[in-house]
Amino acid sequence: MRILCFVLTLLFAGTAGAADPVDPASALPSPPPGKLVVGTVPVAPFIIKNADGTWSGISMDLWKEVARRLHVDYEVRELVATDLKDPAKLADLDVFVSLNVSAEREAKADLTHAFYSTGLAIGVAPKADSGVLVTLRQIFTAKFAKLIGALFAVLLAIGVLMWLLERRRNEQFGGPAARGIGAGMWWSAVTMTTVGYGDKAPVTFLGRILGLVWMFAAIIIIASFTGAISSALTVNQLSMAVSGPGDLPKVKVGTVEPSAGARYLQQRHIAYTGYKDARGMVAGLAKGEVEAVVYEAPILQYAIKDQPGLAVLDGTFDNHGYALMLKQGSNLREAIDLAILQFTASDDWSATLARYLGHS
Repeated sequence: MRILCFVLTLLFAGTAGAADPVDPASALPSPPPGKLVVGTVPVAPFIIKNADGTWSGISMDLWKEVARRLHVDYEVRELVATDLKDPAKLADLDVFVSLNVSAEREAKADLTHAFYSTGLAIGVAPKADSGVLVTLRQIFTAKFAKLIGALFAVLLAIGVLMWLLERRRNEQFGGPAARGIGAGMWWSAVTMTTVGYGDKAPVTFLGRILGLVWMFAAIIIIASFTGAISSALTVNQLSMAVSGPGDLPKVKVGTVEPSAGARYLQQRHIAYTGYKDARGMVAGLAKGEVEAVVYEAPILQYAIKDQPGLAVLDGTFDNHGYALMLKQGSNLREAIDLAILQFTASDDWSATLARYLGHS
């Protein structure tokens, strides 16, 4: 009976705990005096300033939910990217929504738990190639030459083998070695392509066994060869000079400055063209001012989704998280962290991501 009572007590305690989560507002030492000053820089889809002056976006919707859970009032102050380097402007803020997590920023301020993880991506302007010259370039490559060489080597090997088996009993493969080997190679080529002239055929038992084996092997070889040619003849393919971060030093690169993309390029001594914002950067890519752009993956995808002819390469690099920034030693941090963790674990957060990014 005692054991049963103990189990029931645990069950009821667990149920009560699940139904009554910790209130993030209880983690505030005291209610903030007046409105919090919340700084931000419009960067869709994380921060969007609507035509009516209201704010939305992934990060701003997160902050609205955090403020609601903490029962705090706030006013939004719009900044520009360069203000992030101005200590005087940042000193007036209670919260900044939002920025990349980095050791440098953590040393200068308090960063909350990361609420979103992503990385840098590369945007390019693929070019559709077509025409006879392009087709010829696609066919006559080093790989194609090696393929032709290997094919002739196989035909020659089969031809020589057939000549050795047939030369004494079959006049079609007789005569001087050059003539006999030539006849054997001709037979192997005709058999492989299923032309079926019938002007040469093996008469010995071993010669016919070789012919039978070669017929089946040739089917596989000719199918592979045809597939390679078909692939080479596919025109209007996207030809891109950049396929990953390793190609960036070879082309003209653009990014927003300041940004994580600019810092990444600077650390690797890659020259780049700086743009004021993502819209200007994407416009520069579309005009051909640069051949590739480097920026936050979700922001880049959002910026070029309606730009025909532009694409974002698969994959991310230099991965990092997004967080809110608070004043050094802020007494809001624990409460905000709790509210962030609760919200990002909910279905509402998944719905927020799906609304702006199309996926959770």
